[in-house]
Amino acid sequence: MPIAKNWDAKAINGMAGNELVVSGEANTGLLTVMPDLKKHVPQGINPAVLLLDLIGASDILPEHFQPVQYNEKIGRLDQYSEVSIFYQDKQIACIKVIMAPVNVEG
Repeated sequence: MPIAKNWDAKAINGMAGNELVVSGEANTGLLTVMPDLKKHVPQGINPAVLLLDLIGASDILPEHFQPVQYNEKIGRLDQYSEVSIFYQDKQIACIKVIMAPVNVEG
């Protein structure tokens, strides 16, 4: 039984600047808490790989998946090449960061 699924990581150039958006779904079972993603401490030795901890998830039945998202303002769109997700100090996902197309209006 997966603890989480449907991961996605995008680097976006928006009106407020560059932003990394990581999203997925986490199983909370019968828990009424909302899952969350926090920066792993310490971060790894490769600055191009963002490490995140999944909090508030559970691997108990019945499965009840809820959306979870992490947002971070970034200096450059290519700041991160991938994101690793950890649950209870074990890596559960490694996601490549996709650079979203830049919207040009004119």
